[in-house]
Amino acid sequence: MKDQSKSKQMLIQELASLRQRMAERELSESGTVNSGFTFEGIFRENDAIMLLINGEDGRLIDANNAALRFYGYSIHQIKLLNVGDISKLPAKELDAERQRALMEGRKHFIVPHQLANGSIRIVEVHTTQANKTFLFSIIHDITERKQAEEKISHLPEDFNALSPEEKRQILHELRVHQIELEMQNEELRQSHIDLDEARARYFDLYDLAPVCYLTLSEQGLILEANLTTATLLGVTKAALLKQRLTRFIIPDDQGIYYQHRKDLFETGAPQTCLMRVIRNDANPCWVRVDAVVVKDTDSAPVCRAVLIDITDRKKLEEELLEASLHDLLTGLHNRRGFFALAEQQVKEATRAKMNLSLTYFDCDDFKWINDSLGHEQGDRVLIDTAYILRQNFRESDIIARIGGDEFVVLSIEAADIDPEVFLKRLQQNIDEYNEKETRRYKLALSWGTVVYNPESPGSLDELLSQADRLMYIHKKDKANKQS
Repeated sequence: MKDQSKSKQMLIQELASLRQRMAERELSESGTVNSGFTFEGIFRENDAIMLLINGEDGRLIDANNAALRFYGYSIHQIKLLNVGDISKLPAKELDAERQRALMEGRKHFIVPHQLANGSIRIVEVHTTQANKTFLFSIIHDITERKQAEEKISHLPEDFNALSPEEKRQILHELRVHQIELEMQNEELRQSHIDLDEARARYFDLYDLAPVCYLTLSEQGLILEANLTTATLLGVTKAALLKQRLTRFIIPDDQGIYYQHRKDLFETGAPQTCLMRVIRNDANPCWVRVDAVVVKDTDSAPVCRAVLIDITDRKKLEEELLEASLHDLLTGLHNRRGFFALAEQQVKEATRAKMNLSLTYFDCDDFKWINDSLGHEQGDRVLIDTAYILRQNFRESDIIARIGGDEFVVLSIEAADIDPEVFLKRLQQNIDEYNEKETRRYKLALSWGTVVYNPESPGSLDELLSQADRLMYIHKKDKANKQS
């Protein structure tokens, strides 16, 4: 037994440590989920005015909160517009202006934009290609700057006819405007976002986010994925696109995926599930999937999903479950573990028409050893008993410590094994074990065995009660013989 040399206190500490690791893992995953949703804020809550535009027809796909405040539209209203609705230039002319700026080596162009209240603002537009379809634009309101430039560049026509005092006053006002303009330009330079850098930073954060991001079609095709997803699955990003997600889900869990995908697109309600995906190196890993359905640029519903690798958490859960089903001192199944396994074994035996034998064991003189020689010696009796039972029963048998000094074994009866002969051999092994040990006590067990007949099935509790009664008869017989 691997834990035979460990003290009970050490085992208790290990279990406490396991539970602590489980709590820390859950907290870590919670933080990971939150960081995934914070990522959305990089675009949504940015102070710069940002627009996402369909490069083919000029429709506004999305706008961040700063853009909604600037233009005076709600998110639903702005998605009904195109660039021609907010710009005072026709779409073709606007595109020509943008192309002209690119040819001249400029990263921006200046156009008038109309707000929801009808007012006109002069804006500097920085646009880059987000992908083959979308344009990503950052807008700077430069209306005041342009007005100041206009004022500085135009002196009154009768300037020369003015008195020296009037000339000084006008020149002073122009100088003030020039200083204000220079300050505005400096502020703009300081706050200006280099669009290529911002776009690279945005997509770097998307690619290297601590969680996997996926966009799926209603048919389950992968339309978009970040680098974290590709790394988890052990493939390149290019190898993911247009593949069905089921290619990476183990067959046993594909039913879970199909059901949640069906519920997602039919009800529109967010879905969460746990399933296993398999990497190219054939190692499966557990993921938690959080998915919502949204409309893409063609108004077709798509699934946006966040996948979090929870393999470590599942391993901890399994270890914790294993610990909860086992006795810390002996390493055998505890009462809870015994019933969980034995009830299933009884059901299988009933279906297969197989007999089972259940043997109930009790340590003789355990109370005297525990009280007189100390709890450490009492623990040693229990550990030795577990060792003896392991040595004499098969690996397929269910061996458990179900009480203080009470043990049970549930076995599938073999046709060539006589229970009486087997138990006689068990006693011989106990005697041989005692001869090797030099302790102030001798290990002694009393037992009672009952047979479960599938032709006349009974409950597990009934079998335990019957075996317990037979064990006490055996103990009483031994006491009478000694007296």
